[in-house]
Amino acid sequence: MWLRLPAEHLDLALHPHRAADRGRASQRARQENQPLTGGLLLRRITKHGLWILLATATAVTFTGYFVPIRDIVADAVNLDMSPALWGWIVIMAALTYANAGLVREKICLHACPYSRFQGVMFDRETRTVSYDQGRGEPRASRRNAGPDSGDCVDCGLCVQVCPTGIDIRDGLQAACIDCAACIDACDDVMTKLERPTGLIRFASEAEFAGEKSRLLRPRLAGYGAVIIAAIGGVLWGFAGTTELLVEIRRDRGALFTQLDEHTVCNNYRVKVEGFAEEQSLISVSVQGPGRFRLFGAESIDLNESNSTWLPYRVCGVDIEQPRSALTFSFTGQQVSASKETTFLTQRK
Repeated sequence: MWLRLPAEHLDLALHPHRAADRGRASQRARQENQPLTGGLLLRRITKHGLWILLATATAVTFTGYFVPIRDIVADAVNLDMSPALWGWIVIMAALTYANAGLVREKICLHACPYSRFQGVMFDRETRTVSYDQGRGEPRASRRNAGPDSGDCVDCGLCVQVCPTGIDIRDGLQAACIDCAACIDACDDVMTKLERPTGLIRFASEAEFAGEKSRLLRPRLAGYGAVIIAAIGGVLWGFAGTTELLVEIRRDRGALFTQLDEHTVCNNYRVKVEGFAEEQSLISVSVQGPGRFRLFGAESIDLNESNSTWLPYRVCGVDIEQPRSALTFSFTGQQVSASKETTFLTQRK
């Protein structure tokens, strides 16, 4: 889907006298050189404050892929967030703020990965924002136009409205984001000059060469297959979601504890996260090739301990093997899950 510049914005570019106090480019340029006092200072502080808030929300959302957002918010409110989590959120927020609030179009010019590989993905029949040189050259103003002059009057509006500041008349460039702002500006000028629109338009190299662009071609079919496979993978992932997510970690201290000649204990940390709407109590048990006993909460209340690490101890009696498979089972009214871990002893 291509982003088109609204007609009201184009009208401001073509008629600057109508843009008083509405943020036109020349006005913003003058404000950059003015001292930050009064209303201008307040506007600048408000603008950057909103950018920082949005950057922080973006950083928290991204961190939520790895740490539950409810835990992040709770720890932040209680001032109990770990230094590593604080550092991660601050770094992500700072990078986002610098990107959207300060660097802005320079990302498209120097750092955007898409602009680096789009040339490899394109072919002669790929339609993109293009300038019709055959029709537009040589450029000449309306006053100085001759019989051999092209339709381009060199007004420069296509450059003024470009968010990355490139001149599309120089050909496709890595910084072009295909926003079509230059198309809208040029079409409006052509309309006012009573000339055909489309001097800048979505077109392919083959179209400018007088050839007919094919819709079905190997490269496009390959891209379509990749997209279909990706969509299929996402749908398969959603269809296979679990209603009970379980994680088990061994204690980072001692590998095992020898209580007596026959009994060895291992410590674990267990986290259960439930996604079923009408599920609250989850019973916990262990099974393995031996006599095992579980010490800890026999049931987990998901209303109170959802996604919370809980301590458990498992003791085995007369376990002969140095390493045994141990299975934690979690059972509710409508859901169940199991997770296998390892039980260690000193026997060899």
